Amino acid sequence: MNLRPSSLHGHLRNMVFVMRVIGAFFIFMGLLMCGPMLGALSTLGSESLLVALIDLVATSLTTIFAILVIWWSVTILRASFFIQRRQRYRFCRIAVVLLCLFVPFGTILGLWTRFLLQRDSIRLEFDAPTEAQLTIATDASEAAKDGVDRDSDLVT
Repeated sequence: MNLRPSSLHGHLRNMVFVMRVIGAFFIFMGLLMCGPMLGALSTLGSESLLVALIDLVATSLTTIFAILVIWWSVTILRASFFIQRRQRYRFCRIAVVLLCLFVPFGTILGLWTRFLLQRDSIRLEFDAPTEAQLTIATDASEAAKDGVDRDSDLVT
């Protein structure tokens, strides 16, 4: 498949949108999964000890899973922002692997994102310096040309 650079940017823009939708959806689902924990705490004294203990363990495991789902979702949302800004290439690749765990849509989106992130043209955009980095480098090179050593001014 031969994708032109302009179409790659369109694909990345679409992937960022879908990653944000999936992330927001799973954050919502994770919050819904935390609801049974509140119900289990309210009925703790009305049942026998064994039933209450089993209910507490089950809802605790559900809550731990919900927190894990929310963490995954926040990671996916952060990766979508980093992909849009072309920052933190390694973090984005790791987040794409986590995205594959959200079956079936996350797997499809994760594999497609991984395929696009491996392309040289996209990787070069992540490696390209930002305007702020270029400004700092320009200021440093101008200071070096003027013969100013800023580190020697600090040491007295």
